[in-house]
Amino acid sequence: MKHDDTLPDKTVPLKPALVLGGGIAGLIAARALLAVQIPVTLVSVSPPSDDLICAGPGFDTDEFVRGLRGSAKDARFIHMETWPLVRRDGHQFRAWLGEKEEGLFGCVFVASPISMTPPNRLLPQATEVVSVKGLSGPPGRIGFLLDYSKVSSPAAGMLALKQALDNASGGGQSFVLFKHAPVVHVFGETLYEQARNAGVRFHRFGSEVPFVEEVQDTTGDRKCFRVTVRDVVESGEPVTFECERIVTATRLDASSAIPSALAVSDGDLDADGFLLGESIHCASGEFFSSGVFAVGGATGNTDLLQTLAQASAAAVQARAWLLHGEQQQDSRTVTIGTECCRCLTCARVCPHAAISLHSETAHSAISVSAPLCRECGVCVSECPRLVLDLDSMPEADLGTFLEGLRVRRNEKPMVLYGCQRSGGKLAQSVELPASVVPFQVPCAGRVSEAIIWATLASGAGGVLVVGCHHGNCRSDTGTDWAGSHVMSLLEALGLSPGVDAPVRYATVAPNEPARFGRLVKEFAAAARTLHSLNWSGKTG
Repeated sequence: MKHDDTLPDKTVPLKPALVLGGGIAGLIAARALLAVQIPVTLVSVSPPSDDLICAGPGFDTDEFVRGLRGSAKDARFIHMETWPLVRRDGHQFRAWLGEKEEGLFGCVFVASPISMTPPNRLLPQATEVVSVKGLSGPPGRIGFLLDYSKVSSPAAGMLALKQALDNASGGGQSFVLFKHAPVVHVFGETLYEQARNAGVRFHRFGSEVPFVEEVQDTTGDRKCFRVTVRDVVESGEPVTFECERIVTATRLDASSAIPSALAVSDGDLDADGFLLGESIHCASGEFFSSGVFAVGGATGNTDLLQTLAQASAAAVQARAWLLHGEQQQDSRTVTIGTECCRCLTCARVCPHAAISLHSETAHSAISVSAPLCRECGVCVSECPRLVLDLDSMPEADLGTFLEGLRVRRNEKPMVLYGCQRSGGKLAQSVELPASVVPFQVPCAGRVSEAIIWATLASGAGGVLVVGCHHGNCRSDTGTDWAGSHVMSLLEALGLSPGVDAPVRYATVAPNEPARFGRLVKEFAAAARTLHSLNWSGKTG
């Protein structure tokens, strides 16, 4: 039977995970990690908080937290005054947990709470922000304002709806003003109907946001809020009412993320500034800082059910990452020659933080962490001194290939450099024109300008570089680097990309054999017309 590394294996001792955050999200992450036999150290800087929202009818937060703590009893809990300093140490992480204590961890889970943004400054100062702690004080006339200038967090909108229901059920009057109905949730429709049946009044506005002002109430004894809203569902006419309190449902504030999380994330944030996690792949990006996972508020999500799913998925991937690290820690992916001057170009261009400088008393050295390296070859192709070598595509193999081209110089073969996961793979199954000579590379990012120049100088009539589509590249940016290399070379030749260019870049997916075949045939046919160019003069 094939062994599945995603399943718990008690025979493999795994390094502990560091969980940053002691609220509900942190406890959920700890429980998920313990369930797959990963030891946990959980760090908090404040008392446990209800930092997640569950709008489920009859949900008991206290009982849920007690259950989480009971299931996470084998975790180590550490309380600190400030968040610990966390730094990468190869493919692991070193954290300073106090004046005299530091720990080495296999992965990091960011589950720290994030603050809600304050009310819009155009609203009266006395406006409140919805809180998971619930409404304070007795029931009353309360307005719940959603989507004011910016769309509310879905979980915050559900929480406001639940509190409006509680207020109305307790004898108060609740007014919910929204632009987008907060019902896109497993409990959404149920909660909405319960609120309507309890007498909660709903007003849906359009592009014109409600006008809220602080005034004296009719008795003149105290201040209250006067709200004017144009209801686009009912009559479309302005509706005015007064209430004692205004509670707004806003969005999470990404800037409140803890510095430790940002330090180890290498800037992998989504469009709103929240952490991307390896358990998350969305339109705004993908996380490539291997070994770092994010759940709950750190990802811009405060919904309890979604966080449970996030944590379970992340724990399984964390286990796979830890096993990968154990298996690959003694492997070698990139060889660094003795002529290295430690200019750190490789460290700057590496998309995966796999290259680091180790300072010693007499001599500093560059090292590559195999578990982090995705063998994209970008560091090799960008090394100004040409002292790096990719073990999966040694310079010697390329030299042998180019020597073979020199033997066929009069034939002017067309060279196809294809990524082993897309173009190179398809080249093995698609019938190629006789003039096309394929060479498979680990990633298109390894095809540097120097390689293309050397290929042309060796007698090639043209060079076609085929990588993966943007977003499908295993190394994230390798295929994009390949495209930039081709563009730079064409600029040096004074040519523009197109059918008359002897060097081209294209992208394919492994399930596009027909499209790949057309690309190669079109390139080969066009390249034959370019033999009149004096390439020996161009490349010499």
